[in-house]
Amino acid sequence: MKIIFNGNPFEISEGISVADFLKSVGELPKLFVIELNEKILYKEDYETVRLHEGDEIELVTFTGGG
Repeated sequence: MKIIFNGNPFEISEGISVADFLKSVGELPKLFVIELNEKILYKEDYETVRLHEGDEIELVTFTGGG
């Protein structure tokens, strides 16, 4: 099944959770938010939300500055 992650196509197993997908991606930044189909996904939902064909995930990071 295909999804889009940060603008790039990914082939994943059907029914995988957001949490399992993020584990497969590798090292993640300390502070980030996940958008699933342009809606922010709460961290406590990562384990229960399943990905579907054509879903779009964006990993949004925070940067400081002055």
